[in-house]
Amino acid sequence: MWTFPRDEQGNVIFKRFKRQGSDWFTSSDAKLIAVLNSTYNTAANSTGIDKPFRDTYVITTPNANWLPQVDLGFQDVRVYHDGRWGATDFAQWPQWYFDEQDHFAYILRKPNPQALEKHPLRYLWFEPELEHFVFMNDGQEVGRFASLVGRELYKLRTALLEEVVNCRCPDGGIQRKLNHLANQMKNTTSTIINTPQSYLDAMYTFTAAQRYCLELHALLDKIKKWDELPPLNKPRPVNNAILGCATDRASVVAGLYAMGVPVWYIRPLNHLTSSMTILKQCDCTSPAEFGINMTPWPGSPSFYTGPLDCGIYKLLQNWQPGAIKRLPLEAISTAGPPADTPINTAAHASRAPCGFDLISNRPRLVEIIDEDFYHQ
Repeated sequence: MWTFPRDEQGNVIFKRFKRQGSDWFTSSDAKLIAVLNSTYNTAANSTGIDKPFRDTYVITTPNANWLPQVDLGFQDVRVYHDGRWGATDFAQWPQWYFDEQDHFAYILRKPNPQALEKHPLRYLWFEPELEHFVFMNDGQEVGRFASLVGRELYKLRTALLEEVVNCRCPDGGIQRKLNHLANQMKNTTSTIINTPQSYLDAMYTFTAAQRYCLELHALLDKIKKWDELPPLNKPRPVNNAILGCATDRASVVAGLYAMGVPVWYIRPLNHLTSSMTILKQCDCTSPAEFGINMTPWPGSPSFYTGPLDCGIYKLLQNWQPGAIKRLPLEAISTAGPPADTPINTAAHASRAPCGFDLISNRPRLVEIIDEDFYHQ
């Protein structure tokens, strides 16, 4: 086994090395490399206490210009202060690759402030604030966002729906997924325009509409652009306008790298070889350093706690204001629900990170309105 030197603190040192006879990186090479500072939570560990990796794991990329701090540990999904879902929000942070959500890798990345001002889709990253909210004239606690804000998002919806109508899907399953996303986007954007809500509900609806628009845009791009790329004899230049994804699957890394999609490969340290090219060792970027709001909304309950799972994204895809707290149905008694008990369940995943198999153990769920949370 190839061994790596370590510094006085025991940290692994990756020395720069270029393989002879190759003018570009292979998918297993490291343009950037770092030790992944994370723990891993499996379905067998339902205590909520992260267990350390048995081995040292590393994160590499053959094409991206940064390394995300991927969290494979205990997931705590909750609403953050901007109405989004922090690092578990697939519309703003690279996620773990699951087959059911393979289009997430093509979601547009939020442009830098200078580019955002003139970006034709800039309202997909607009951050709604109380100053943009117009209350009803009769003194009620409900209202709508200013017409300019709602109308701009509605224009984007109209353009996306036209693309959906003209899109030719390769099979019925993808067509159903496309139609479902289009309907979700229509419902949320119509609500923003037509339905008075509390400010909190309106903010959640607005960010949900943005998320549906970004996801629908990504799925359309995948069908019409990425899936139609002809093969080349070398990898395409990386497209830094999209988020990309992380995975432990070599075949996924190879495929996305060939297309120019930002991709990050997670594997045990002892899987690295002495012949791989290593360009640079660097630190991972945290979600907060990436510009993601990681301050929980005061009083926000956990919507999910447990292992990394593709079901997390299904929860976010289908969540609407009103489903504030989710509890196991078995915990509901005639005396009413227990106080503030988050769900802690090992959910089934179609593909578990790093080769682990997750055990399906999902109780039925019931949605309960948390009025105190609504009136924070």
